[in-house]
Amino acid sequence: MLDLARFAELSITADRKQLNKVLKPGTIQLMEQPVLPSSSEGESGLGYRFMNYDGFRTMGHTGENIGWSAALFLHLPTNSGLVVLCNGSNGDRVWYPVYERWVNAVKAQQAMANSSTP
Repeated sequence: MLDLARFAELSITADRKQLNKVLKPGTIQLMEQPVLPSSSEGESGLGYRFMNYDGFRTMGHTGENIGWSAALFLHLPTNSGLVVLCNGSNGDRVWYPVYERWVNAVKAQQAMANSSTP
C-alpha cells in the first residue's frame, strides 16, 4: 500500500524530480498521454487508463487477481490522488463507489476554490 501511495504522491507533487528517480521524465510523459487506438470505452496510455466520470477526467490503473484488487487514480490539475486496495476478488464493487465519492469531493473543492477567486 505504501509503495502505491508514494507513487501517487510523487505523481502529483510539485517537485516531480523525486518521481524521476523512479521513472525517466520521457516515460512519465508517455504514461500521462493517451495513445491510439481509443475506443468508446475510453482511452489508454502506457500504464494508465483515462476515465471520465460526470465530466471529470482522471487517469489511473486497476488490477485484480483471485483474492485481491487494487486501484490508483490521479487528477493532476488538482494534485489529488486515490489508492484503494481490497482483499477480495470483486474489488470494483468497492473501489468504484469510493472513486465516485472522491471525484465528487474533488469537484466540490474545485468549485469552492473557483468561486472564492476574485
